Amino acid sequence: MVADNGRGISNGALRRIFDAFTQAENTAPGCGLGLAIVKQLVELQGGTVEAFSAGLERGSRFVVSLPPPMVANHVITSAARV
Repeated sequence: MVADNGRGISNGALRRIFDAFTQAENTAPGCGLGLAIVKQLVELQGGTVEAFSAGLERGSRFVVSLPPPMVANHVITSAARV
């Protein structure tokens, strides 16, 4: 979880915060891809990412949930020497 007490996110922006090329009002310049990329990477790992905010000037909270790592069984064989 990452949380701050900064600018916050309006309800309208919160609904589309993970959409590519979307930026909240009055944000720093950028292309609006960062959170869309985060969401894709997390979902590729079988996880979820959520954003929460009580509104403007109320801060934000981002929660990433990932499944536990899988342990693969490997069979180790020795190479025959010629």
